[in-house]
Amino acid sequence: TKTIGTEYAGWPNSRPVMAALSRLLKPADYYLVEDPSLVTYYLRSQISFLHVDSTFGFSYTDPQTGQRLVNVPAYALAIRQGYFAAIVIRFGATAALDRTLVRDMRASGRYRLTEVVPYRTSYGPGAYQIWTLVAGPAGRRSDGARKPKFVTLKVGDTLARQGDR
Repeated sequence: TKTIGTEYAGWPNSRPVMAALSRLLKPADYYLVEDPSLVTYYLRSQISFLHVDSTFGFSYTDPQTGQRLVNVPAYALAIRQGYFAAIVIRFGATAALDRTLVRDMRASGRYRLTEVVPYRTSYGPGAYQIWTLVAGPAGRRSDGARKPKFVTLKVGDTLARQGDR
């Protein structure tokens, strides 16, 4: 039988990483987060859930070609184009992808590791990594990548970014 004290012992304490991320959030920017439900719940007054993407699946439309990409190619292009203001990973359930994201961020020259937030669970130690977009010539959307526009939806429509249809 599990008790309240042990049932969630395998989950990292999210307070320190949410505190660190809350200092970086800007309502108009977009974020990639391995544990997006933490952000959309705890920081919902600071950022819309529509601005938080997950490492569990992602689609991105190249603003220059109109080509729609999904998952690894989509993350790679979005990173090269400086789409995300910050990327938060912890090498948990999507560890293989997280390693690919780190390679892509380093190769792009657009992101730097800003903060490492350690935690300990019943499985052992770990750490959240917060990577932020570099300001200046190598950073902020200098190549024409723009945030997607939103459209009004009718009953029965699903939420989608305009370029992702």
